[in-house]
Amino acid sequence: MRAALRPLILAAMLAATARASAAQSARALDGRGAAITAELQASAQEWNRGNLDGFLLPYLDSPATTYVGRSGLVRGKRAVREKYVTNYFHPGGALPDLLSFADIEVRPLGSDYALALGRWIITDRRTHKQTSTGRFSLTFQRTPQGWRIIHDHSS
Repeated sequence: MRAALRPLILAAMLAATARASAAQSARALDGRGAAITAELQASAQEWNRGNLDGFLLPYLDSPATTYVGRSGLVRGKRAVREKYVTNYFHPGGALPDLLSFADIEVRPLGSDYALALGRWIITDRRTHKQTSTGRFSLTFQRTPQGWRIIHDHSS
C-alpha cells in the first residue's frame, strides 16, 4: 500500500511546488506591471500639464531608443522629442489635447525587460470628447533609474 501511495504523494508535492512557483512568478509580474503602469500614468500626467520632458522621462536617453509610428522609424530620444515638438508641443502654442492610457497589459521578457501593450486616447481639452485613439506596444528595460522605454510602436 505504501509503495502504491508514493507516486501519488510525489505528484501532489510536485503540483504544490509548481503552484507556489507560479504564484511567486505572478507576484513578481504584478510588481513589474504596477511599476510600469505607474510610470505610464505619470508620463500622461506630465503630457497633460504641457511638460514634454516630463512625458518623455520614461524613454531611455540613448541614440538606440526607437519609435515607430505612422510617419516611420525614429532613432534616439532626441529625435523622438523633436517628433513630439513638431506634432503636439508647438513652441508658444496652446497645450496639447489630453492624453490617457487604457487597457495596459505588461508581460515579462526575461528578468530585465518587459512588454507593455495598451491603448492611448486623446481627448479634446475643451469639450472633453475623444478625438483619437490607437494602440501601442512598448519595450521596457530595467535600469538603475527604473523601467525605461527602449522601443515604442504606436499607431
